[in-house]
Order: sequence, then structure tokens, then C-alpha cells
Amino acid sequence: MKKDAKKTASELLTLFEGKDNIASVTHCATRLRIQLKDDRVIDDKAVTQVDDVVGYFAKSGQHQVIL
Repeated sequence: MKKDAKKTASELLTLFEGKDNIASVTHCATRLRIQLKDDRVIDDKAVTQVDDVVGYFAKSGQHQVIL
């Protein structure tokens, strides 16, 4: 299946409660590293169900989405 980066980004943005909840974002070839203002809103299972997401974890206030 062809990857749709805009769709994946839109779904993740919704799950992270929008751009106003994001403090910072960095990336590498396979991961998005996101720091949120309020990370209590995250549904770990929902993040892993987004197309093109192969993993997710959070550690020390940083959320990593593996693509």
C-alpha cells in the first residue's frame, strides 16, 4: 500500500490534540520525536493503529512515533 504522509500526519496531529499542544518536534529517517505541553491526552493504542506507524513509545516526556 502506498504511504500517504499527509494523512498520517493529520491523524497523528489529531491524536496529539492539535498543534497548540505540541511544544517541539524533531525527526530522523524513521522516527518523529514529539514533546507535548500536555501528554495526558495520548492514547497509546490509537497511535499504533495509524497507517504507516509501526511503533510508539514515550520516555522522559518525549513521544517517539516509529514510521
